Amino acid sequence: MEIRFARECEKDNIMEIWDYCFNDGPKFTDYYFNNKYKNYNTIVVEEEAEIVSSLQLNQYRIQLNNQIYNTSYVVGVSTLPEARGRGYMKYMMEFMLNELYKKNQLISILMPIDYRLYRKYGYEHCYDQIEYEIDIEDLSGFKSTGSLKRAKLNHIKDMLEIENAYLDNLNGRVIRDEDYYENLFKDVESEEGNIYIYVKTGQFLYAGYFSAIYNGTFGIASYVVGYVSSKMDTTILSAVFMCVNAISIVLSVVIEITWVQMLLFGVIGFTYPFFSVFLLERMLPKTRILGVSNRAILLRDNVSVLGKMTVMIPALFGPLLLSFVAMSVALTGGGIYLPFSEETSRKTLVNYLEDNE
Repeated sequence: MEIRFARECEKDNIMEIWDYCFNDGPKFTDYYFNNKYKNYNTIVVEEEAEIVSSLQLNQYRIQLNNQIYNTSYVVGVSTLPEARGRGYMKYMMEFMLNELYKKNQLISILMPIDYRLYRKYGYEHCYDQIEYEIDIEDLSGFKSTGSLKRAKLNHIKDMLEIENAYLDNLNGRVIRDEDYYENLFKDVESEEGNIYIYVKTGQFLYAGYFSAIYNGTFGIASYVVGYVSSKMDTTILSAVFMCVNAISIVLSVVIEITWVQMLLFGVIGFTYPFFSVFLLERMLPKTRILGVSNRAILLRDNVSVLGKMTVMIPALFGPLLLSFVAMSVALTGGGIYLPFSEETSRKTLVNYLEDNE
């Protein structure tokens, strides 16, 4: 008996053992031995000039505790019936672990029928594969805003982006690249399957709806506020609408129901002109009379820049929701302060006029 790495000329022998022991079917077996099999990563047992047992070490990279390790995925552990019961698997496993030690591979993984068979070699359970069963009736209330499309090779970069977005911080993940996905397509095809991706449709269409609703309500409110301000004092109304605008901004992010979001965009568009026009019609004219209009305009611009920074800075270091919360807090504060600011500016103007009669 001899345990060693396989030679190039022994591929067909190893393929026969694989085919007999696993019964994967000719398509998958052809795919595997044409794309994954490497003789220099295959360990065999030779007995009387015949290959009777083998296993393969497929190479991957794995992320553990923020470090990347080269690892061997042990597959195809198989022995012909006439050679079973002689301890060949034990000898191959010991030979394999010794070789991995020489290569400084600290980790190897396998996916056996029962992991307890490999505990004596130092393996322990580390992953779970969760399987869900869903009755078709459970999907009757499910509404999709997109569609499933069969993935093609030109989707690989998108698939990598999705994977990295969801798995980047997970400990124990396999690091995949474009070659992996190219092989995955061949793998799935060999088993007469397909890979599907979910494409959310209508983003641009909905964006158009949101823009139309916002601009439409903004335009209507611009006419309404002109009429209302000529009939009544809009100080309190502008302050209230400023707070309503702030609350609507946060709710439009939190509530993921399209028609509700559209309604909130309408509210945002309708309420904005009230406090915007109020500031232009009531506050700036007073500053002109007081002779400080340039400083007031500069202050308004500085506040605008500060407001944008208040929104953008949280987005750099946290979820986007923080930016909208920051914007909402700023607007709410402005709405609460608005009546006090109006009264203060009114008193200042009265005193100014009395002093300059």
